[in-house]
Amino acid sequence: MASVIIDIQSVHWDDQNPNWSNAPVHVQYHILVLVTNGRLRYSLNCTSLFPEKADIVYIPAGTLRAASNAPDLLHQKYAVIFQADESVHERLPFLTQHRNQIIKCSNFEYLKQRYSTLYQHWAEKQPYYEILASGIFLEILSYVQRDVTTRHISPVKVRLSDRLKEYIVQHYRTAIKLEELAAIIDRSPNYVIALFKETTGMTPLEFMLQLRISKAHELLHHTRMTHGEIAEYLGFYDSSYFFRVFKRQMGYPPSAVRNQPLA
Repeated sequence: MASVIIDIQSVHWDDQNPNWSNAPVHVQYHILVLVTNGRLRYSLNCTSLFPEKADIVYIPAGTLRAASNAPDLLHQKYAVIFQADESVHERLPFLTQHRNQIIKCSNFEYLKQRYSTLYQHWAEKQPYYEILASGIFLEILSYVQRDVTTRHISPVKVRLSDRLKEYIVQHYRTAIKLEELAAIIDRSPNYVIALFKETTGMTPLEFMLQLRISKAHELLHHTRMTHGEIAEYLGFYDSSYFFRVFKRQMGYPPSAVRNQPLA
C-alpha cells in the first residue's frame, strides 16, 4: 500500500478575539476548521457562510477567502492549513471535490479533543512533533470523510441516532444499559447497535468511552483532580481500567497531560 503523506503548514487556535478577521486572499493551501464555540462569517468565492459550534469547514486551495466575527457573537475555533499528496485524495474523496463545505460533526467532543492535542504538539514542537501531528490530523480527516459519507443516511435513522447520542451525552458518567437505549427509540438492542454503527461508525459503548476520555482530558488539563478522583467521577470502576482506556484511545497515559501547557 502506498504511503499517505499529509504536509501541515500551520495549526491555529482562535479564542474569542474581538478584532479577528482575514482580509480577502486566494488561499495557497487547503484549510480545515473546527468551530468549538460561537459563530463566524466566511466569504468563500464571494458566497457568505456562517459556521457555528460543531461545524467543520473545508476550504480547498485556491479559494478566495475573507472572514470575520459574526455581527452578534465571538467564536472559538481550530484551523489546520495543509496540503496532501494524491494518495490522501484517493482515500478521502471529499478533498477532491474542490468546493467549500460545511460538514456537521457527529463526534464533536472527541474531535475537539483531538484538535486540542494536535495544536499542543504543534505549539510545543517537541521531537517528532510533525509525525505525531500528521497522524492525528489524518485521523481527523478520516472522521470528516465518514461524516460526509453518512450524510446520505435516511433522516429517520439520523433522528433516532441523535436521540440516542443526546441521552448518552446526558448520562455518560453512569452505566448505561443497552436495554435503556432500546427503550428510548422503541427498538430492539440489536437494532440500536446496528443503527449506531451505521450512523457513527462505532458502538454506543465506544461513543460513551470517547465522551468520558474527552472529559478526562479536560479535567486533567484544567483541574488538580487526582487520577483516582477523575476515574470515579467519570464512572470507571477502578483507576487501572481508566488508565488502560485512556492510553488506548489517546496513545499516551493520563500523567502526560499534566505536563502539557494550556491551549
